[in-house]
Amino acid sequence: MARYVNVGCISSVIILLLSVTNTNPAILNNPQAFFYPRSSESLDCNASITLDDSLSSTGDFVKTWSSPNFPQNYADDISCTLNITFAESLGSAVMWVSADSRSSISPSMRCQYDYLQYTSKDGYKKTFCDRLEDISITELLFDEESKSAQWKFMSSSLDESTDVGFELTIRALKIN
Repeated sequence: MARYVNVGCISSVIILLLSVTNTNPAILNNPQAFFYPRSSESLDCNASITLDDSLSSTGDFVKTWSSPNFPQNYADDISCTLNITFAESLGSAVMWVSADSRSSISPSMRCQYDYLQYTSKDGYKKTFCDRLEDISITELLFDEESKSAQWKFMSSSLDESTDVGFELTIRALKIN
């Protein structure tokens, strides 16, 4: 059974959902079910991607972004950022971001030391630490002006611990 948390009221036609699924999710809660296995392009620690009108409706846009050294422990005192730009020419599209089942950020109260933070295209933030295996972010876009979203990973030596880090898979397709 999936639980949905509305991260914010975005507009009448745009929805941002944080979907936390169990180990046996239904097909609609599993973005991977919509795609044939494909190879993905791995992105650097600090990277940018643009979703524009070249995006297809076949689901062939697949990229991965991970903490340095994943699945081995990441170092202390690092910062990585993934910027995602949704071009005005994109039209209607959907983007899914999911975490590898091994993903884990060193836990702390309110994720104050090591964390992975998502900022939606409309500025709503969600911060993650501890086990990331069941997270999934979905952005729906409907003929909007250019906007961007961001993932940010921070680790601090103040907690004197690290973890295996994360690997996110970003999938997108055009809806026409």
